[in-house]
Amino acid sequence: MKWLQSQWPLLRDVGITGTGLMAVWVQLGLWAALGREPSPPLLWTSLGMLVPSAAAHVRHLLQSAGSSSSPSPSPSPLPSPSSLPQGGSGE
Repeated sequence: MKWLQSQWPLLRDVGITGTGLMAVWVQLGLWAALGREPSPPLLWTSLGMLVPSAAAHVRHLLQSAGSSSSPSPSPSPLPSPSSLPQGGSGE
């Protein structure tokens, strides 16, 4: 069980997602090459195999965005024109 937990991201990203993509490509390739209609149940199953990887990556992106959205220091205010030194005539 420990091995599966350590290898799950690789299995999910390569094995399951790759199999799903391959099945979609085969279905669409047969449709284009031979004019055969793709099988809707097979297409839905294949697309469903893409969900675990996509969900994990979206979850990671949202967690990264949440941790980096800490309040940043506000920029220093610009000086008002009245506080700027007055330019002289070069004397």
